[in-house]
Amino acid sequence: MRADAPRELSVLGMVAGLGAIFLGGWLAWCAAFQFGGVVTEAEIISTQVERRSRRSSTTYAVVRYADQAGKPHADKVLLYVSEAGGSKIAIRYLPSRPDDCYRDDFWGIWGLAVMVSGVFALFVGLMWYVERKRLQNAPRPNPFDQATP
Repeated sequence: MRADAPRELSVLGMVAGLGAIFLGGWLAWCAAFQFGGVVTEAEIISTQVERRSRRSSTTYAVVRYADQAGKPHADKVLLYVSEAGGSKIAIRYLPSRPDDCYRDDFWGIWGLAVMVSGVFALFVGLMWYVERKRLQNAPRPNPFDQATP
């Protein structure tokens, strides 16, 4: 930025930069999980309903699966509408952390990170547009205007 850039644009640039670093790290983690993870099949052994408020609840499935060494593990994953106990679902886990698994689909690994990235880009873009419009309407001093002695 120029040395005479307004403070609002400097703050906007800092927020955009820090947000980009955070989101870049999050998306890098998603990519590492996607490409470094091991896919296996898990069986739904039970369901749990967690209430967040009176009107909202989320259903989780307790799944059982075996890692590459054949050791059994259990974890909770978000349950979709069409699945019931006893059915099989594809999951993905990192070999270094076989106790922590995620569903092997777009929404299970990438969904939230992509949605937050889109909202962040929209937010920063709108802030930049509003600041640019505000600066265009502000009067600018004439640098060639010489004060007479």
